[in-house]
Amino acid sequence: MSEKLSNLTSRQYCHKCGSFDLKRIHRGFIKKKILHSPMEFKCHECGAVTDEKKVSHQELKQVPLFIE
Repeated sequence: MSEKLSNLTSRQYCHKCGSFDLKRIHRGFIKKKILHSPMEFKCHECGAVTDEKKVSHQELKQVPLFIE
């Protein structure tokens, strides 16, 4: 790995609590292909649901690393 691990940044964090513990919510065939619903992410810490547009417009934030 050529880049330093401490310099990683991410836009995928919760807009309410700031946690990086987001998981993409599974969409079924009907939601994906017929209803064309956007991707959604759920925060495991506070339970907030965020759509892809909010995540893509967030500022870059430094990812905390506990293992070096």
